Amino acid sequence: MVRDRQHSVWVPGVTTHRALIAEIEKIGGGVRSVEQLASANSRVLRIRTVTADYLAKLYPRIADDRRDRLRTEFSAVEFMWKHGLRQIPEPILSRPESAFAVYRFVEGVGIVDVSPDDIDQAATFVEALASLRTSAGSDALGPASEACFSLEEIEDQLVERRKRFETVRPYTRHHQDALAFVEGDLEQTINEAIEEARCVYDDAGLDSTCLIGPEHRALSPSDFGFHNALRRSDGQLAFVDFEYFGWDDPAKLVCDFVLHPAMTLTSELKAQFASRVLSIFSDDSTLRHRIQALRPLWALKWCLIVLNEFLPGSWERRRLAHSGEMEGVLKRQVEKARDLLSAARQAMEFGPLFGSAGQ
Repeated sequence: MVRDRQHSVWVPGVTTHRALIAEIEKIGGGVRSVEQLASANSRVLRIRTVTADYLAKLYPRIADDRRDRLRTEFSAVEFMWKHGLRQIPEPILSRPESAFAVYRFVEGVGIVDVSPDDIDQAATFVEALASLRTSAGSDALGPASEACFSLEEIEDQLVERRKRFETVRPYTRHHQDALAFVEGDLEQTINEAIEEARCVYDDAGLDSTCLIGPEHRALSPSDFGFHNALRRSDGQLAFVDFEYFGWDDPAKLVCDFVLHPAMTLTSELKAQFASRVLSIFSDDSTLRHRIQALRPLWALKWCLIVLNEFLPGSWERRRLAHSGEMEGVLKRQVEKARDLLSAARQAMEFGPLFGSAGQ
């Protein structure tokens, strides 16, 4: 693989490109056009052939990231497709040695305005995944990226992510703002939220160190939401991007869905989704308590995630090239982190997410 020095954009090497085109021609005939699509972490191409359109995803090898994104995603999509799920792209082929996979292209548009029907479709997808928990091949699927099966594990993740900022230096005004935020308001709120979560666990008779049992774990897309979905012409949704897929606590799935910075959901839609997930996992009597305890902590973790751009090396990974662009993005990330901190505080002050919809 090579790198375009002028724009610092990861591009496939000649060998990879030739291998990809050769594979596409085997299944689709002659290639008519190749179009690059927007993507933050991988290079994504729409390839039109004489018989069909395909989506090729080229997965960069990142030195400080041990996750095998290609294998995780393709195995997940292959598993779901094999068991009848059709709200996803059809898996076509995977070539780990060349770091690419091919899926059938999904025609659709991004979701701008979320409706209650969209929430129902998302929850129905979660329900379909839940029905596959004991299906053939499910035991071969690993944990989701940064899966958490106990309160102690999320506490440890928060502490570890917080430590990463000890290496950040105040290069710019935005770096100074981020450091002041992390070392001040965020650190204080993390300590308060951990204490409150432990109280919720104690009141519910839960052990913060005890892992939830396999029977209460869920297959989760992990990075699940309408930012990773397309609306087809018939109104049905297709869900994409399963690089972080695996087993996880359904409480984390709910928290990530309602808190993701790319999501703009009303409180009613959030409650609708949480209520549906509670009904899907109705045999888990402690799920409601876990969501209540963990939601502020996950909001705080998202604060740290959106500030990743300030960590050494992160800027190069995202391949954002020009200094003017960098300044704007850094400013927006601090603003996002402050909004998420407010969400964490609101969750601590106002308690359960569900409202009347979850009763």
